[in-house]
Amino acid sequence: MNFIRELYENNKKQFHIGILLLILLILLIVIHTMTKKDNPEKENNTTRTETTADSSGTEVDSETAPVLTWTPDSGDSELTSLISAFYNAYVISGDINQVSPYIDSTTGINENRLAINKKYIERVSDFVCYQTDLDIIDENYLVMVVTYKVKLYNYKELLPSIDILFLVNGETGYRIHNLTVDDQFDKQKITNDTNFQILSAQVSDELNTLLSTNPDLNQVYNLYLNPDSSAQQ
Repeated sequence: MNFIRELYENNKKQFHIGILLLILLILLIVIHTMTKKDNPEKENNTTRTETTADSSGTEVDSETAPVLTWTPDSGDSELTSLISAFYNAYVISGDINQVSPYIDSTTGINENRLAINKKYIERVSDFVCYQTDLDIIDENYLVMVVTYKVKLYNYKELLPSIDILFLVNGETGYRIHNLTVDDQFDKQKITNDTNFQILSAQVSDELNTLLSTNPDLNQVYNLYLNPDSSAQQ
């Protein structure tokens, strides 16, 4: 005992410092343990969060990023061939007689629009057709969403476009349905679909990028879309 007391007296200062350090270490361990118990979700989230990059290179949460579930038709399928032939007649020919074999009715077709198409558009290409799984009308109808490229005269850029087409199956096979006022409600259902919104956003982003870098092209394209506007007069 005398030895221990003498050792303590000779090293009192170091002994007190050691005790303080030990108490401090114990406090740090207790605080760290309590913090982990109070925030278990925060720790888990740091290891579970996954990100992916969209088409622009921006990282987005993989759990919330919308995914396209429509599968494109084969490029040489009967439906894609019909749609391609229809657009080349409707956009390039400017002649209602060349359009009529591909549609179920010529009622309400704007022949002035056909003439405007022929005036501005040199060709259409790169058709990608998506057959939707939406129950719109009845079993005789197919609903197709079509993306394609438009080339205006005197410009090399291919402008992306997107349309919704109804195809009706008749005695002579499928034809493009000439939409009426009553069909617009069914068309609205498709525009609200996530798949259509994904495709539409892609088309819009690409188109805006092309037009923003070429003011002349932008002006001509707007004239094509709005031929009766004051800008054309």
